[in-house]
Amino acid sequence: MGMIFLGIASLNLIGVTGAVVIMVAHGFLAALTFGLSGYIYNQTGTLEMSELGGLAKKLRFIGVAFVMAAMAGCGLPGFLNFVGEATVFFGAWTQPTLRVVTVFAVWGALIIGAVYMLRAVRASMHGEMNEKWATLLDANPWRKLPFLVLLASLLVFGFFPKLLTEKITPVTEQIVKLATGKVETPTAVAVVESK
Repeated sequence: MGMIFLGIASLNLIGVTGAVVIMVAHGFLAALTFGLSGYIYNQTGTLEMSELGGLAKKLRFIGVAFVMAAMAGCGLPGFLNFVGEATVFFGAWTQPTLRVVTVFAVWGALIIGAVYMLRAVRASMHGEMNEKWATLLDANPWRKLPFLVLLASLLVFGFFPKLLTEKITPVTEQIVKLATGKVETPTAVAVVESK
């Protein structure tokens, strides 16, 4: 949510567009992570990381989806979260009063967020597997479908953000114009998309 507020605070087309992209990405990612957590809880009866560990040995698909969700949460390039965060950072950097905050936001997103996510993956999916998880069953094709749709959405929009930003830009232009009284050209968003 801090990234969204940073994008809105930039009051420019790039930052506000990035904020909306993060909201969409967060919707996909939250649904994915809550679904994965629910599946793990139904299989194990717990979400205590100290009791989990080694689940990827039995829950291969869930383990891969969990790692991909963690990487999306870290803002790994290729996922929609990266597009939103990078766009917000570029938009906020153009405002001299937000540069210090932007540096801290980049540091927090790249370092603290990544450490948190990687520790969660290591604690729950890797390492020694508790003997009581030997009977766990991986997701059947029907249960895999929602996870695949959500992951595909994060990846498709991550690789082709223009599919989403074309729909967002007209509205964010109006928001920026109302807030600042200025009209910006959409070419600034196109520059970010091409990177």
